[in-house]
Amino acid sequence: LEYDFRIIRADTGELRWIAARTKLIRDSEGRFIRSLGAQWDITAAKDAEVALRESEERYRSFITHSSEGIWLLELVPPLDTGGTVEEQVELAYRNGRFVDCNDAMARMYGFARAEDLIGKTLEFPLPSSDPEARAYIAGIVSSGYNVSGVESVEQDATGNLKYFDNSMIPVIEDGQLKRLWGIQRDITDRKRAEEQRTLLINELNHRVKNTLATVQSIASQTLRNAPTMQEAK
Repeated sequence: LEYDFRIIRADTGELRWIAARTKLIRDSEGRFIRSLGAQWDITAAKDAEVALRESEERYRSFITHSSEGIWLLELVPPLDTGGTVEEQVELAYRNGRFVDCNDAMARMYGFARAEDLIGKTLEFPLPSSDPEARAYIAGIVSSGYNVSGVESVEQDATGNLKYFDNSMIPVIEDGQLKRLWGIQRDITDRKRAEEQRTLLINELNHRVKNTLATVQSIASQTLRNAPTMQEAK
């Protein structure tokens, strides 16, 4: 038998956790004769379990309620960071999968729940056939997988383009990239507004140039045959 139980120390009144292991000794007819046992104090281990569980609950609550997209990409097998940039890009596409994220992240890509995004590879938001997508991943590789404030253009579940602001932190052991943590913000509306503003400015510049050209033409025609400044006025 193996079991845990709690005791109250007689000298201090302190509550402690004890683990015990007991072996029952029986005779040839199966009758109980005696038992052999050992027990040890596991209070520290129990306290560590409680602290870890509370920490995980806080982490999960933060992830769940964050308005930013939070994700974890795991690479199986780990990616050798000693290879060329192109080799690492290929391995990232081949071995990387999203193993965790929050609902906010999933909604950014047009999904209802985090479970709909988990398990997908980089091919989903960043098609390997897209030169811009590959260039974006190559930039992350070149930075050592530690980036902040880097913008990307990705596709969602319906194939529409979305703009994101990204920050990432790698977990690298012995030159092997095991996983990549990321936080991203959807900046699509801001980018669309910037594009619209640029379009309007360009159109305004075009119209202003046309207007100035008309004014210059009128002035030129007016002054061409004027013998004196007074007559020109």
